[in-house]
Amino acid sequence: MRKLILVLLLLLSGCGSTRELNELAVIIGMGLDYTEQEGYTITFQILNPAEAGSPGSSGGGGVPAFNVTGNSQSLGEAVKQAEAKLPREAFYQHLSLAVIGESLARHGTNDVIDLLERNPIIRSNLALLVAKGQTANSVLAGLTPLNQVPSLSAINVTKTNQESIGTAKNVTLIQFIQEEEYLDSFPLVSGIQLKGDPMAAGTKDNIDQTMPIKPTIEGLAVFSHDGKLLTWLNPEEAKYTLMINGDLKRTTISYPCGSSENIYRVLVSKSRMSADFKDGKPILTASVKVSGELSMITCETKELSKHWNKMEVNIAGYVEKEMAKTIAAAQDKGIDPFGFNEKIASKDLAHWNKIKDSWPELFKKAEVRTKAKIELFRSGLMLDPKQNN
Repeated sequence: MRKLILVLLLLLSGCGSTRELNELAVIIGMGLDYTEQEGYTITFQILNPAEAGSPGSSGGGGVPAFNVTGNSQSLGEAVKQAEAKLPREAFYQHLSLAVIGESLARHGTNDVIDLLERNPIIRSNLALLVAKGQTANSVLAGLTPLNQVPSLSAINVTKTNQESIGTAKNVTLIQFIQEEEYLDSFPLVSGIQLKGDPMAAGTKDNIDQTMPIKPTIEGLAVFSHDGKLLTWLNPEEAKYTLMINGDLKRTTISYPCGSSENIYRVLVSKSRMSADFKDGKPILTASVKVSGELSMITCETKELSKHWNKMEVNIAGYVEKEMAKTIAAAQDKGIDPFGFNEKIASKDLAHWNKIKDSWPELFKKAEVRTKAKIELFRSGLMLDPKQNN
């Protein structure tokens, strides 16, 4: 956390007019909520330099960040209400995260995206998250032990998930805008949820717990091209959607083998999609090439090296089924978060222009083909799994 304060000091001193850190309210995170009764609620998360720069959780006895809120039926007025509660001048240059509450996401995000994008001070690489089943204000309330600034904790949770679990996608403001405006796409944004009481999570007592209340990634939010939340992809659907899209970095796959299962660790994943037509019916193909390692073997397989190729085939078959299941679920929901429409348009724009209005129905009835190629790097030092007596 001391690094963050040092960077802030260096950047502030490099501005055209030198401004002292203790004269500014550094906004590190923003929450955006909406209800029909109360209108818009804007939450600013302000960095507390004295506490954020101290090691551990002791410091001066305060918290490393605090929140202020503004409320109004007008979005612009809600922002002004929040700014009016700041003890110092608002400083947006280090705004790193915007969390959108689910109610606002379903109501529509066009106004808030416009507000963020047109502000010349706010960076286009601003991270976006959607609070699943709760308010953005709740998500920004939780203090966690390793990173006590909730906004930064949420960003780190998302990055860690993408690098290891594979059910999250880092999405920035500019990426969301570009995906929203391209054809009839379905932008994806990671969902986040604070597991527990936000009031309890916002106290320093939460930091001292062995099992603190903390934010977790909860699948992917699927938006329409007009900025409204349509539905959610559960973690498994999110994982295979990202795999099909080519956005998957690393993950684990637990595939059954008899009464037990083996765990395959994905280290590299590449994908390719295509869309063709036969007798007016779309034929959609999703192919992936995945490389990785066996991280746990519980099946009773003797002489593992002799079954290497068979295991690759078995894992590939399992991945193909899960990919097909994920696409089928999207067809049932009437959404195409994979971008098959983009493949059609890039191949034959004239044909796409003829069918784009009927694409939702065509997509539902499309024939789906999935292909997977698995490459096993290694399985550890033990050639055969240990057996229980």
